[in-house]
Amino acid sequence: MVNKTTFRNKFSRLLSLTGLSLLLFAGAILFTTQIASARSSDTKDLQTSPLHPTFPLLDENGENVLESGKPVSTMNTCGDCHDTNFIADHSYHVSVGLNNLSSPGTTITDRPWDISPGYFGTWNSIEYRYLSPQGDERVDLTTPDWIKLYGLRQVGGGPAMYSQDGQLLTDLSYRTGDLETNSLDPETGDLVRWDWQKSGIVEMNCFF
Repeated sequence: MVNKTTFRNKFSRLLSLTGLSLLLFAGAILFTTQIASARSSDTKDLQTSPLHPTFPLLDENGENVLESGKPVSTMNTCGDCHDTNFIADHSYHVSVGLNNLSSPGTTITDRPWDISPGYFGTWNSIEYRYLSPQGDERVDLTTPDWIKLYGLRQVGGGPAMYSQDGQLLTDLSYRTGDLETNSLDPETGDLVRWDWQKSGIVEMNCFF
């Protein structure tokens, strides 16, 4: 036999669930109504964002990509209204440690193989890889190798565009044994020439 207290508890839970269901149902109806209203508005209103004006996508030469057929340059596209160069120069998401390189073992980690406090130059405890300093006895990652391994986790610019002394990577002269103009062959362990002109460099992706 069910006592009065148990009955009241069950009835209260039932009322709560019913109220929650009605609330969710009302929200769904309201959301659907808003979508239908938006769809019924004219096309011009649908193309206008309340957060950002429309803008053309520009290529590296500042031309509309619909006309040039070239890849989008976010630095030029967003640079029409925003100081993208300033943003790239002052964003740690871009530099990821490139601006804070130091001698091995002198970073805040105190590890003898780290050369910066950032992503670019610090040993990764998941991948077990690190950016080798110039003159490293046993090379692990050169700059091209670092970009190949970690490039998807970086927004571009910084070490994907500039050398450790601030030059564009595409302007670097090849040097035998240099860790910015060579890549490590995983099969032979030898350094092989890396062609920055052929691979290209990666500018900051503002869309990120």
